[in-house]
Amino acid sequence: CNISRSNRGISLQLRDKGRIENVIFCNLNIVTRMFSKQHWWGAAEPIAITAVKRKEDSQVGTIQNIRFQNINCDSENGILIYGDESRNISDVVFENVFLKIRKKTDWPKEGHDLRPWPGEAVAAGKLAGYYCRNAEKIRIRGGQVDVLPEMAPHVPEKYDIADCGRMDISED
Repeated sequence: CNISRSNRGISLQLRDKGRIENVIFCNLNIVTRMFSKQHWWGAAEPIAITAVKRKEDSQVGTIQNIRFQNINCDSENGILIYGDESRNISDVVFENVFLKIRKKTDWPKEGHDLRPWPGEAVAAGKLAGYYCRNAEKIRIRGGQVDVLPEMAPHVPEKYDIADCGRMDISED
């Protein structure tokens, strides 16, 4: 399966009650690029997993037991994993996921798009190969993050992880 000319490749997006669980994505080629944030959600993430409230008074469910296997990504941004304070994203495995981050457009390279949610549309900050917030039991096995020189100022780290429990990273 080839996903191309998109602002986001695969997106698991939970904004209300419920669960997304027991899903496998494998043998994919994903090519993404930046588009206008005014007209499109997403910031060129090849893979985005988000579970945050749609509105302040919403209840949000969980995302768990998700596997990404044998995937090649060519993108202007990294992989996004963003849950709420309860760490409602867990047991996600990235196995043999190869990520190349390179400049393709002149759109600003700033943060990750979390719409729809009641906070700021974009989680401001530098990009990363894997940008992870509020998640549990994330495993990255095999694969590689390759940041091309023109993107180095925008992607200072391969992994930007905060407020997460049990992360296991082993690139080969």
